[in-house]
Amino acid sequence: MTRKRKDVIFLVGYRATGKTTVGIEIARMLGWEFIDLDKEIEKKALRSIKDIFSELGEDKFRDIESEVLEDTFRNMSEVVVSTGGGCVIRQRNREILKEGIVVLFRSSVDTIVIRMRKDDSRPSLVKGMTLEEEVRYTLSMREKFYEEVWDISVVNENVSPYIIAKLVVNCLK
Repeated sequence: MTRKRKDVIFLVGYRATGKTTVGIEIARMLGWEFIDLDKEIEKKALRSIKDIFSELGEDKFRDIESEVLEDTFRNMSEVVVSTGGGCVIRQRNREILKEGIVVLFRSSVDTIVIRMRKDDSRPSLVKGMTLEEEVRYTLSMREKFYEEVWDISVVNENVSPYIIAKLVVNCLK
């Protein structure tokens, strides 16, 4: 078994569970760098996540995601990394995640749907379903992967990002 690096914190969980918002706060509290993996993927692909999905397909997106995840892990330290909600799908990604400290963000389906309705920058993952059906379905498919990797689990429901970040930082001590 590989020893965990304590200088890399990965934030995992479904879309709109607060990984980026809280992650920025965690990084600030620790005095570390913050990386939004989706933003790094967009830089590498020279297009938005939505465009990568529509122009190149999900498989190519996942390939780029895996490369960026591995590069970030191998080449950085004292970093908080907010991953995309589906980063856990690939076995290799889960292996990399487990080499750092993994914080799982959870929110209710209702909360996720409300937050997702405010942001149309991400593609629909399942055609022919309502947003709530898609969230329930996709969460059910990913839950076992989230369960496999987490070290710390937080529920992000109607609590300030500062409070959630403080809880995570305290758990790390």
